[in-house]
Amino acid sequence: MSWARELEGKDRGAAMNEALGTWAQDSPSSAAGYLGRLAGTKSIDPYVGRVATNWAGRNPVQAAEWLARQPEGSGEYDGMGRVAWTWTITNPVAASTWLSEQPEGAARDSAIGGLSRAAFANDPAGALNRAKQISDEDGRERSVG
Repeated sequence: MSWARELEGKDRGAAMNEALGTWAQDSPSSAAGYLGRLAGTKSIDPYVGRVATNWAGRNPVQAAEWLARQPEGSGEYDGMGRVAWTWTITNPVAASTWLSEQPEGAARDSAIGGLSRAAFANDPAGALNRAKQISDEDGRERSVG
Protein backbone atom coordinates (compact mmCIF):
# COMPACT_ATOMS: atom_id res chain seq x y z
CA MET A 1 0.00 0.00 0.00
CA SER A 2 2.85 2.39 0.68
CA TRP A 3 3.83 2.44 -3.01
CA ALA A 4 0.27 3.43 -3.98
CA ARG A 5 0.23 6.24 -1.42
CA GLU A 6 3.42 7.68 -2.95
CA LEU A 7 1.75 8.26 -6.33
CA GLU A 8 0.12 11.55 -7.28
CA GLY A 9 -3.34 12.54 -8.50
CA LYS A 10 -5.53 10.10 -10.37
CA ASP A 11 -2.78 7.48 -10.42
CA ARG A 12 -2.78 7.42 -6.63
CA GLY A 13 -6.54 7.00 -6.38
CA ALA A 14 -6.64 4.26 -9.01
CA ALA A 15 -3.71 2.39 -7.43
CA MET A 16 -5.20 2.66 -3.93
CA ASN A 17 -8.57 1.43 -5.18
CA GLU A 18 -7.05 -1.57 -6.96
CA ALA A 19 -4.74 -2.45 -4.09
CA LEU A 20 -7.49 -2.18 -1.47
CA GLY A 21 -9.86 -4.19 -3.66
CA THR A 22 -7.34 -6.99 -4.02
CA TRP A 23 -6.52 -6.87 -0.32
CA ALA A 24 -10.23 -7.00 0.56
CA GLN A 25 -10.63 -10.16 -1.53
CA ASP A 26 -7.93 -11.89 0.49
CA SER A 27 -8.42 -10.32 3.91
CA PRO A 28 -11.38 -7.94 4.07
CA SER A 29 -11.10 -7.16 7.77
CA SER A 30 -7.43 -6.20 7.33
CA ALA A 31 -8.23 -3.91 4.40
CA ALA A 32 -11.05 -2.34 6.42
CA GLY A 33 -8.70 -1.88 9.37
CA TYR A 34 -6.24 -0.10 7.11
CA LEU A 35 -8.99 2.26 5.95
CA GLY A 36 -9.88 2.87 9.58
CA ARG A 37 -6.31 3.99 10.25
CA LEU A 38 -6.45 6.34 7.24
CA ALA A 39 -9.79 7.86 8.23
CA GLY A 40 -8.22 10.48 10.48
CA THR A 41 -5.74 11.63 7.85
CA LYS A 42 -7.75 11.70 4.64
CA SER A 43 -11.10 10.88 3.14
CA ILE A 44 -11.66 7.17 2.71
CA ASP A 45 -14.92 7.62 0.80
CA PRO A 46 -13.49 6.64 -2.60
CA TYR A 47 -12.34 3.26 -1.25
CA VAL A 48 -15.15 2.18 1.09
CA GLY A 49 -17.38 0.85 -1.68
CA ARG A 50 -14.64 -1.29 -3.20
CA VAL A 51 -13.69 -2.88 0.12
CA ALA A 52 -17.37 -3.41 1.00
CA THR A 53 -18.11 -5.05 -2.35
CA ASN A 54 -15.26 -7.51 -2.09
CA TRP A 55 -16.04 -8.25 1.54
CA ALA A 56 -19.72 -8.82 0.69
CA GLY A 57 -18.67 -11.44 -1.83
CA ARG A 58 -17.23 -13.46 1.05
CA ASN A 59 -19.47 -12.44 3.94
CA PRO A 60 -22.21 -9.86 3.33
CA VAL A 61 -23.23 -9.78 7.00
CA GLN A 62 -19.75 -8.71 8.12
CA ALA A 63 -19.50 -6.21 5.26
CA ALA A 64 -22.84 -4.65 6.26
CA GLU A 65 -21.84 -4.52 9.92
CA TRP A 66 -18.58 -2.78 9.00
CA LEU A 67 -20.42 -0.25 6.85
CA ALA A 68 -22.80 0.54 9.70
CA ARG A 69 -19.78 1.70 11.72
CA GLN A 70 -18.47 4.00 8.98
CA PRO A 71 -19.01 7.75 9.09
CA GLU A 72 -22.00 8.94 7.15
CA GLY A 73 -21.01 10.01 3.68
CA SER A 74 -20.71 9.05 0.06
CA GLY A 75 -18.45 6.08 0.82
CA GLU A 76 -21.01 4.57 3.18
CA TYR A 77 -23.84 5.20 0.71
CA ASP A 78 -21.92 3.67 -2.18
CA GLY A 79 -20.90 0.72 -0.02
CA MET A 80 -24.47 0.03 1.11
CA GLY A 81 -25.68 -0.10 -2.49
CA ARG A 82 -22.85 -2.42 -3.48
CA VAL A 83 -23.34 -4.73 -0.50
CA ALA A 84 -27.09 -4.94 -1.17
CA TRP A 85 -26.45 -5.73 -4.84
CA THR A 86 -23.88 -8.43 -4.07
CA TRP A 87 -25.97 -9.93 -1.27
CA THR A 88 -29.11 -9.98 -3.44
CA ILE A 89 -27.30 -11.99 -6.09
CA THR A 90 -26.30 -14.67 -3.56
CA ASN A 91 -29.21 -14.60 -1.08
CA PRO A 92 -32.09 -12.25 -1.95
CA VAL A 93 -34.20 -13.22 1.08
CA ALA A 94 -31.43 -12.43 3.57
CA ALA A 95 -30.61 -9.19 1.73
CA SER A 96 -34.24 -8.11 1.82
CA THR A 97 -34.53 -8.93 5.53
CA TRP A 98 -31.37 -6.95 6.30
CA LEU A 99 -32.62 -4.03 4.24
CA SER A 100 -35.94 -3.90 6.07
CA GLU A 101 -34.01 -3.44 9.34
CA GLN A 102 -32.02 -0.41 8.12
CA PRO A 103 -32.96 3.08 9.31
CA GLU A 104 -34.38 5.48 6.75
CA GLY A 105 -31.90 7.75 5.04
CA ALA A 106 -29.45 8.03 2.18
CA ALA A 107 -27.57 4.82 3.03
CA ARG A 108 -30.79 2.80 3.08
CA ASP A 109 -31.91 4.42 -0.17
CA SER A 110 -28.63 3.37 -1.78
CA ALA A 111 -29.11 -0.17 -0.49
CA ILE A 112 -32.65 -0.29 -1.89
CA GLY A 113 -31.27 0.83 -5.25
CA GLY A 114 -28.62 -1.90 -5.17
CA LEU A 115 -31.14 -4.57 -4.26
CA SER A 116 -33.56 -3.38 -6.94
CA ARG A 117 -30.92 -3.41 -9.68
CA ALA A 118 -29.75 -6.89 -8.68
CA ALA A 119 -33.28 -8.29 -8.51
CA PHE A 120 -34.54 -6.73 -11.74
CA ALA A 121 -33.51 -9.57 -14.07
CA ASN A 122 -35.46 -12.18 -12.09
CA ASP A 123 -38.31 -10.08 -10.72
CA PRO A 124 -38.81 -6.78 -12.56
CA ALA A 125 -42.13 -5.96 -10.88
CA GLY A 126 -40.77 -6.69 -7.41
CA ALA A 127 -37.64 -4.67 -8.12
CA LEU A 128 -39.68 -1.69 -9.25
CA ASN A 129 -41.94 -1.92 -6.22
CA ARG A 130 -38.91 -2.03 -3.93
CA ALA A 131 -37.33 0.94 -5.73
CA LYS A 132 -40.47 2.97 -5.05
CA GLN A 133 -39.49 2.83 -1.36
CA ILE A 134 -36.48 5.10 -1.99
CA SER A 135 -37.25 8.30 -0.11
CA ASP A 136 -35.21 10.63 -2.32
CA GLU A 137 -37.06 11.40 -5.55
CA ASP A 138 -33.89 11.81 -7.64
CA GLY A 139 -32.50 8.54 -6.27
CA ARG A 140 -35.78 6.79 -6.98
CA GLU A 141 -35.73 8.06 -10.58
CA ARG A 142 -32.11 6.92 -11.08
CA SER A 143 -32.92 3.51 -9.67
CA VAL A 144 -35.95 2.79 -11.84
CA GLY A 145 -34.96 5.06 -14.74
